[in-house]
Amino acid sequence: MSTYLRNELMPLEALQSLVPRVHVDEAETANEPPAPTKCVWCQQTLTPNDHPKLLECLHIACHACIKQKLSDLSHNSALVCPVCKMESRPEYIIENVFLSETASSSEDNPGSVESTKDQIKCSSCSDDASATSWCVECAEFICDSCVQAHQRLKITKEHTIKPKEAACSEQTGSNGLPGKNIMCEMHPQEKLSLYCETCDRLTCRDCQLVDHRDHKYKFANEIASETRSSLSALLSENQLQKGAAIERHEGDRRSAGADNGEKEGPVEGDR
Repeated sequence: MSTYLRNELMPLEALQSLVPRVHVDEAETANEPPAPTKCVWCQQTLTPNDHPKLLECLHIACHACIKQKLSDLSHNSALVCPVCKMESRPEYIIENVFLSETASSSEDNPGSVESTKDQIKCSSCSDDASATSWCVECAEFICDSCVQAHQRLKITKEHTIKPKEAACSEQTGSNGLPGKNIMCEMHPQEKLSLYCETCDRLTCRDCQLVDHRDHKYKFANEIASETRSSLSALLSENQLQKGAAIERHEGDRRSAGADNGEKEGPVEGDR
């Protein structure tokens, strides 16, 4: 399994670095602002005016540093993140829209931190961020940062993301929230969200990376969808075959009846 694929299989580690973690002491007030986001190269605290960029590894850098680093590169080269050493191709370095929107939101709503205390928290990262969306394939609530990360990672960019309110209103669980996940026995914090095609069994991300390394895998949701489609196709084919068999049987009966009539000939009294 390639290093790039292993990075894609571990979005949690990458997501932890997307937004700096906020450590709040019990004596501190709830309104204390979060820790600032800094450029991985110059360590400057980033603001929307710095036009922050998102690398492929999900670390953040300012536009000035990105421009300088790219100018020093030879043709077809990639930037190497100083934190995780992962390469980022220039065409996949994008604007960090979330950081800009968060800054604007904080300015317009200074009391927003207090108002989100009772909201559902993101279960994909450890930043205690309020969830805003629901990923159908991962079956978990995610925050804006994780939504953006989902759309960047190759392994999750095709996932279906729903607004949190829409997911809750579906009431697929007994408590009005989406259904509960099945957790891994070996790694209780991880969901059985993958399916190892080599071993024909459900796995979590940790199991897939360690015990099932280099095995072929898919998301469990994808396997379920494919299985449903296959079953539907088989049922349709079975119905067609059943209908054809009935038609053949009826045809054989009609043909046999006609043959019997011809063999018997006219009745004696009719002559």
